[in-house]
Amino acid sequence: MDFQESTRCLTQEGALNEGVLVNHCKGFVVVEPVNHKLGDGNVLSRDVADYELRPVWCLDANRRLSEARRRLGLGAEVDSSVGATADI
Repeated sequence: MDFQESTRCLTQEGALNEGVLVNHCKGFVVVEPVNHKLGDGNVLSRDVADYELRPVWCLDANRRLSEARRRLGLGAEVDSSVGATADI
C-alpha cells in the first residue's frame, strides 16, 4: 500500500483525526496519541523520533513534518542537518 492509499484509508476510517501520517523514506511514521494503535511498529524513543523526523528522511512537505514534530514536543522547527558522527 502506498502513502496516498494509506492516508485515504486512515482518513476514511476517521483514524487520522488525532494523528499525523508522515511519509518516510523507509515507510511511514505515524504520530499519534498514546494507545491509539494506528501504526504497526515499535514506539520510537524521543531521540530516534527527533532524528527520523527530519526533511532529509521524510518525503512530506515541511508543514506536515513540523506538525508531527510539534505533537511530539520536539519543536516545530525543521532542521535539515542530521549531525550524526561515527568513531572509526
